[in-house]
Amino acid sequence: MDSKSKTRSFYLPSIGQRLIKTAVAVFLCLVIYVLRGYRGMVVQSAIAAIICMQPYAESSKRVAVNRVISTVMGGIWGLLFLLLMQQIPGITSHMLLVYLCMSLGVLLVLYTCVLLKVADSAALAAIVFLCIIITFPDVEAPLQQTFDRILDTIIGVCVAVFVNVVRLPAKKHPEKLFFLHLKDIAADRYSIVPSRILIELNRLYDAGARICLETRWAPAFMISQMSQVRINMPIIVMDGAVLYDMRENVYRELMTIPAEHVEKLRDLLKARGFCTAVFAVRSSTMMIFHDGPLSEAEQWDLEIMRRSPYRNYMDGMYEPGDQVIALRVLVKDADAKSVYEQCCADPYISAHFRTARYHMAKSAGFSGIYFYRKDATVEHMEELVAAHFEEETGLKPDPVRIAPPERGYVPEHDAHHLLHKISRIYMRGEA
Repeated sequence: MDSKSKTRSFYLPSIGQRLIKTAVAVFLCLVIYVLRGYRGMVVQSAIAAIICMQPYAESSKRVAVNRVISTVMGGIWGLLFLLLMQQIPGITSHMLLVYLCMSLGVLLVLYTCVLLKVADSAALAAIVFLCIIITFPDVEAPLQQTFDRILDTIIGVCVAVFVNVVRLPAKKHPEKLFFLHLKDIAADRYSIVPSRILIELNRLYDAGARICLETRWAPAFMISQMSQVRINMPIIVMDGAVLYDMRENVYRELMTIPAEHVEKLRDLLKARGFCTAVFAVRSSTMMIFHDGPLSEAEQWDLEIMRRSPYRNYMDGMYEPGDQVIALRVLVKDADAKSVYEQCCADPYISAHFRTARYHMAKSAGFSGIYFYRKDATVEHMEELVAAHFEEETGLKPDPVRIAPPERGYVPEHDAHHLLHKISRIYMRGEA
């Protein structure tokens, strides 16, 4: 076992809110069962509570309505099938025929849910149906049994909604302004952010936490993967060259490179035989132009990334009115350090540009060297975000930068630890 694995072995999965709420809901169903004098089928209530527990309270209410509709529907079909099978002479002499009728009933219940556009609740409807008819032929009061099973399920649904909606009072710290880097959530721009992380982010935003996400990637990654996240602060993208507001889909701040500096840098890079990618904004749209013949790495990157509907690769070159915010060249990893050092040592480049070098994920053996305006930094954008925070909330911000441990951290497995840290600081003021 390597050192990285040994370090990660200390991480234990945390018990999330949804797990706790589900356990509480099941306990309340059991308590209600006792209060009802042990009447009904408590497992039916517990199953309904477990199925209905949702990540968000808002969705819990919506799902609850669908669950009640499907419960009543499953109950009605159960009653009809009970009455129908009681009229078929000799059916109990062939139990396989009984089970065939039950299976056909399940099919009919599921199909009805699809017709009524409550397919998400079809499983619960089928469960209610089976709970009603499964004891056939030992059914003395079909109507009473149907009513009891429907009531059992509705109890579970209502308990789930109640537990999900009720929140214990907590002393929040609205003055906290959190900065979280996306590389600590997703390893690279090709990675998929786990749904669990998106849910936990939404919970934090819904609770009022102000979290500014930072990334060296273009806004396309955020738009494609986090459009359902209710982000309440501008995000810092392009390694501090851009401040983007996903709520309004507008660029709040662009660290535009003067045209004369762009032209001079293009000439310098072209003289060295590089194909240069130029990132520019036109009418609130990010566009990428290529200056010079595409190398093998550039061609590969272009073929992969242009498939995204959020990235605009353009033929030709940018126009005078476009706002250029970055230039990039791709070089082999073996040459990356040397090329980077040469660029940093160039008097013109060092005087007018901030240069950064990154390994290109999935571009095997290649690194990207990026050129930004000299004062285009994440720190500068954080100051603008803090000013925006103070203007919007009227509070003096207390910045908190959330960072993972130096060793043994794997974003796709451990990102929730960072979000829990934000929750503890925001909800309880922990250091």
